[in-house]
Amino acid sequence: MPKRNINEKQMEEICDRIANGESLTRICDSSDHLPGWRTVLRHVQEDEDAYKQYRIARSLQCEVMRDQILDLVKAQLPTDPKLAMAEVQRRRLEA
Repeated sequence: MPKRNINEKQMEEICDRIANGESLTRICDSSDHLPGWRTVLRHVQEDEDAYKQYRIARSLQCEVMRDQILDLVKAQLPTDPKLAMAEVQRRRLEA
């Protein structure tokens, strides 16, 4: 069962991982030492400092994801038309 309280160290880990491009749900669902994502969202609504930290992390996440998208767009497609189409579909699903 997920923990209900969030300490500073946990919030820092969550925000670092968000800033590196991970989703909040994946971070929380894959860890037994972090609270559930709903608890995190409640916490950032109730704590101004946590909210600021979370918004900065989300802002940085956008930058990381933008770079990843640009890398994908510029990556060369396979020369085989079927493989190229499959790669385009894969890229659409990842975005």
